[in-house]
Amino acid sequence: MISTNNLTRRKISKIADQFRGEFAGRDKGLFLLAVSTGSRMTELLVLTISDVYKNGKPANYLRLNRDREILQDVPCNKDDKKVIQSLIDWHIDRYGQIDTQRPLFPSRTGGGKMAVTSERSNEILRAAFKGAGLIDGTRNRNVSVRSLISNLLKVANLVRYVLEWFSI
Repeated sequence: MISTNNLTRRKISKIADQFRGEFAGRDKGLFLLAVSTGSRMTELLVLTISDVYKNGKPANYLRLNRDREILQDVPCNKDDKKVIQSLIDWHIDRYGQIDTQRPLFPSRTGGGKMAVTSERSNEILRAAFKGAGLIDGTRNRNVSVRSLISNLLKVANLVRYVLEWFSI
């Protein structure tokens, strides 16, 4: 696991700057939604557009599931809704339309029909940490988003402020 005990605003901004390319919107959205809601990556990766976008606008709740069992409904605040809307906008730019059954975080392969895997999302986040100079790449093979979120809460106690840094 990566130690995030000294994660400062500057380091968080450096992480955000690492998401680039045609899937940067997806990757940054995944990171921000995980930080904002405190959800596990695996809970977010199974979400479809219909889970977060209702009647042409971001939903009021995220219904988190694990193994097809509802864990909880997480209320969405205005920052969560901005992240969701930015993900929807990314989907429209990427695929030209909204398919409510498409994974919210689609894989690069399969034409958007399959969700990105937890292994790949870990690689993406690990690369962002490495690019930000927070890990050297030879140790700490697993990035724990849960650990990151927990430490953000401890260090800054301002998760919503993190979203403002990213202008979402």
